[in-house]
Amino acid sequence: MALTLYVDTARWRAHHKHVQEQFPGLVPVCKGNGYGFGHERLADEATRLGSDVLAVGTTYEAARIKDWFGGDLLVLTPFRRGEEPVPLPDRVIRSVSSIDGVYGLVGARVVIEVMSSMKRHGVSEQDLPHLHSAIENVRLEGFAIHLPLDRTDGSDAVEEVIGWMDRLRAARLPLHTMFVSHLKAEELARLQQQFPQTHFRARIGTRLWLGDHEATEYRGAVLDVTRVSKGDRFGYRQQKAASDGYLVVVAGGTSHGVGLEAPKALHGVMPRAK
Repeated sequence: MALTLYVDTARWRAHHKHVQEQFPGLVPVCKGNGYGFGHERLADEATRLGSDVLAVGTTYEAARIKDWFGGDLLVLTPFRRGEEPVPLPDRVIRSVSSIDGVYGLVGARVVIEVMSSMKRHGVSEQDLPHLHSAIENVRLEGFAIHLPLDRTDGSDAVEEVIGWMDRLRAARLPLHTMFVSHLKAEELARLQQQFPQTHFRARIGTRLWLGDHEATEYRGAVLDVTRVSKGDRFGYRQQKAASDGYLVVVAGGTSHGVGLEAPKALHGVMPRAK
């Protein structure tokens, strides 16, 4: 391979245990390309951790990983009527983000997502009175809330979850389990202390598999070395060389997931200008 990932397995697994200790009831997330490790490898690691639930992105990922993980599989992408049917075992739990979605999954195991400040998907407060009759024909595994990573308005993530817990309780809906994303360990502990009858389960992917940067190393083969002079333009973007020297071409591109850049949140005039 031109680009190779090297893993310090002992250190990597020690980090997994540390995260698991911080987040009791942790639900590992394995989606996309398996965070660079592959679905099969992460399924094995989740089994090693003793996880009873593994979260995946799509039904196609659930179908692929079901033979590698023996516990329950939680599909994070919400169910939509008319989606392509994928044969899945009964241990697969579907996420639902609408009343119509609940009615479309009669007899299925479901987790109902509530609308967070992410504004991505989820049932609204106005939907709650209609959930009583909807959940009678499904096997409700709990509710879930997917929180934003950054809170630039200074709001408190715990207070947002508490707000939803109060709404669900006021609507007399079952609160035995709440799946959460993007909470800190101390925030999860605060919630568990305030709502001892509810089992809070953190869904974690990036922090679990990629949280210790020193546990992994990437090595790429040198493909070419080209002499350049100050002012020479190079590359797709035709940048200018700052000085005389050499341009080193190293293996690793978009086919490896390298060189892709996620959008960044820009706040203020100076960051935007830069």
